[in-house]
Parts: sequence; C-alpha cells; structure tokens
Amino acid sequence: MAQYRYFHNDQLKVDPTTGTRCRTGQLNHQFVEQKFVGGAWVGIGDNDGVRYGDVAGAGCRFREGMTDDGDYAVDVELEVAGFLLAEDGWVNCGSVEGYFMPSKLSSKIIGWFKESEEVGGVQPNRMDGGATVLTVVSGTGLNKVYQLPAGWVAYDTDYAWWKTDGSLSVTDGNRLIAYDFARTIVKYDSIAPYTLREIVILSDDLTDAEKISITKYMKLSPFTFNEWIEGGEIKENRAFEYTPWLGDLDAPTGLTLALIAGGVRVSFTDNSGGTAQHEIWGKIDAGAYALITTLDAVDVSYDDLRTPEDLMTYKVRAVRGTQTTNYIEDDIAMLGANLVPSASSDFATDGSAWWTALGTKTWNSGTHDLIVTQAGTGRNYIYRTGLVTAGVIYLVRFDIKGDDVGVKMEVANFGGAFLTDLLNLTISANYQTFKFKGSVNTTLLGMERLGEAAVTNKYFTIDNIKIQEVL
Repeated sequence: MAQYRYFHNDQLKVDPTTGTRCRTGQLNHQFVEQKFVGGAWVGIGDNDGVRYGDVAGAGCRFREGMTDDGDYAVDVELEVAGFLLAEDGWVNCGSVEGYFMPSKLSSKIIGWFKESEEVGGVQPNRMDGGATVLTVVSGTGLNKVYQLPAGWVAYDTDYAWWKTDGSLSVTDGNRLIAYDFARTIVKYDSIAPYTLREIVILSDDLTDAEKISITKYMKLSPFTFNEWIEGGEIKENRAFEYTPWLGDLDAPTGLTLALIAGGVRVSFTDNSGGTAQHEIWGKIDAGAYALITTLDAVDVSYDDLRTPEDLMTYKVRAVRGTQTTNYIEDDIAMLGANLVPSASSDFATDGSAWWTALGTKTWNSGTHDLIVTQAGTGRNYIYRTGLVTAGVIYLVRFDIKGDDVGVKMEVANFGGAFLTDLLNLTISANYQTFKFKGSVNTTLLGMERLGEAAVTNKYFTIDNIKIQEVL
C-alpha cells in the first residue's frame, strides 16, 4: 500500500492511502520525484519528461506536465512490489484523472502538434523534437489550412489530409473539429468558439486502454472511436453520435446524355467510391434549373422521360450529408430545326403566304400573329404540303386564341391519322400553348379548329408555330 502527493504551483495536494508515499512537483520545467522513506522525503531523481525515476519494489514514476488549458496532467504510475495499483497503471493525481500522455504512446503516435508552439507558420512535432513539422498554409483560427509532412500519406487512412488520388486535400480546422477520423485525433474546446489546441497523428491502431487514455487527454467526444468511451466530453458543435469523415467528396465526371425513346438517358462516373448520392438538375432551353431526381449511392444513370424540347441542359453533383461538389454540365438537342420559316412562325413580318388556308388568313402587323377566319360555316385551318416526311415523329407547338371559346384544336395530316395530344386545351380568349407529337403518313400537315357547322365566321389567332423532328 502507498500514499503519494505532488506540488502544483506551490499548492500541496494529497491523495492519502497508506504506506509508501511519493511526491512530485514541477520546478523550472524539471520534474522532481521523491519517495517518503524513514520519515523523510528521499529524492529519486530529476525528470525532464523523457526519462523517469524508478525504485524497485516501491516507488512512483511519471511523465509530462501542464496542458495548454491549465490542467495538470502529470501521469503517475504507482508501483508496490511490482504491482500496479491503478487501472491501466495510472492513478489520480489530486483532482485530475491520470491517463497516458501522447509521448507515452510513442510506438503508435507519429505526430503531436500544439497550437501554442506554432512559430512562423509551423508547429514542431513533439514526437521527434521538431525534426518534422505541421505547416499552416493559410488562414487563422478554425480557418487555418494545415499540411502534414509529404511522407505521411500512408498514415492518412481515411483521407483527412490527402484525396483518394493522392493529391493534397484542403484540411482546415473546421473540418478537423467536425468529424471523427481513424488516425487524426484533435483536441479542441467543447464549447464555442471551439478553439483547436492539439493535433495527434496515429501510426497504428490503439488498444481499448489506449483509446480511453487518449480520449481523456485530448478531451475527445465519447463517440470518437465509434464506441462509447467513458471520460469523453460532449461537444456542443457535434451531434450525439459517431460522425466519420468519409474522405473528400470529388465531383462526378464523364457526364453523357443520350436520346432514348421518350426522353434522355443521363449517365456519369461516380468518384465518391459509392458513398454519395447524386442530384440531377435540368432546364429547358434558357429556363431555370429544377431538381429532377436524387439518385441513391452507387446509381450512375437515370432515364429522364419527358416531352421533347429544343434543348435540354443537365447538371449533376455529388451530395453526402452536408458536403456537396461542383456541378458538371452538358446539353442535348431533342428536336431538329424548326421546319417553319421564321416569318411564317413568329410573324414578325408577313409570312402568311407560306401557309395555305381554308378560310381567310390575315396577318396582324400590330401584334405579329395570323388570324384565320371561317369561310361560311365550315372548318378553318392552315396547312403546308411537302413539309414533313411520312413515318417520322414530329413535335408540333403553337400559341393560339380564338372567339369560339371551349372549342378544341387538332393537328392532322389529312390522311386519317392525328398526332397525339400532349397539351391541347380548349380555345380561350387569351393565348395558350398547344403541343402535339406523333408521326404522319403523308407529307401534308396542318392546324385546324374543330368548327361548328351552324356557326359562321368564327376565327382563331395563331403564333409561334414550330414543327420539329424528334431526334
């Protein structure tokens, strides 16, 4: 049995047991050990944090000293007749629990860097006396971007510092405090502003006892190692769960658009290793983008079934949690050129002569459209021969309004077959867009209003006529 005590800033702290006692203190950064023998304190030897004193049979030994935030974290190993009295071989020093310091785990820690020791944008490695350094590339506070020694790629098993292709990642403090890493251990304050204190780089996996000790010293989240570790601290910036870093999220590449029956096939290459979803956005012509779908991880193609458009533009990005990548973008024409000449389509000038009409056609120079009026009580329509190819699928679009509200329009090839109604509203007093798609069996195509035989001199006004082959 034994008793030990130590001095900290000239204040004596005692943890009584019985028997042999040890006293430790910090004098000019030299650690002093003593053992109580025969009613007096007997010096065991000075300790500089690298070596430690030892007394066979009954004694104490320790390493390290003050932490950056004022905790006295000296590790004391109490030994009596070769038997370690405390769990893991470490005992409580006064009011601070004992634990392994990083230097105690030198066989498994290759890097140990402290913000407080940064000089000129570099932090010396405490594990090798500063022979290697952690470099601050840019920034301040949590926006600091750090860079490890080039030869340490092999230790970065979860790609916290390098991307999967071996290129440098942009590793800043915001990333380091937001995630749990396999080989990168970060000590930072548990409450805002979450000041980063120390960074430890592991070269090997830790035992359960070592995980507990490093969790205590580095004040880690209790979930850092994907298991509950007693002695961890709740971090106010983190969810109450294990939050693994899955590596840099690289944007997809190789966007390919292919026309298929009824739409467009969107394909790409996933560069997330199957860990990310992908958003597919699309826009029609010069319109605004809209989200089409979000694909599950691993899926790399999607059939966008839609009415043909002049031009469809797609963009795709990877999404993983709060991480997103840049978009990749491409477009594809779904329709051929408009077979109707410009003047006979938008009527900016008088292109009415290009059309043949049943009824009277009148170009409106003020509103730039074409009025088609019944001749008597029959139907009124416009058409063009030799315009289309039999058996080819076309998309027909036009804007129309009329005085015979509620009457339908139709597009017919006058050979008995009608195009499929895609958007065929009843005629209104205001312009509406009508759409039809299908194949024809003659080379004659026209637009007509389904008139009423008992009604005379009804009319419709038509504009923006487009007849395009579906590619």
